[in-house]
Amino acid sequence: CPTDKGFVPDLGSIISMIYLTVKRKPDLILGKPSTSLLETISDNWKLSPEDIVMFGDRLSTDIQMGKDFGTRSILFLTGDTSYNDLANNPYLPDYIFMNIEEFYLTLEADNLI
Repeated sequence: CPTDKGFVPDLGSIISMIYLTVKRKPDLILGKPSTSLLETISDNWKLSPEDIVMFGDRLSTDIQMGKDFGTRSILFLTGDTSYNDLANNPYLPDYIFMNIEEFYLTLEADNLI
């Protein structure tokens, strides 16, 4: 997982450790980009995908999750995604903001808050 201090172990390394120990892959991975979390939210709150917006800072997890579920998606360029990463990516967000402040100011300017 990329961080501002370099890469650190993430879920993939934990799954690999367990697999090497028990020689069995997981039956189900509930983390992003799996849509299971959005399915649960949708079911519990009686929301359709059109009622949900996925916010995130990674194309390959957050935005892919939203797109796979059929929600609108908002990308913040505060993580490891840059404008250059948008080229040739199959999971393009509906909206892009530099940060949460720009998002908030846009909502404010459009009288949405």
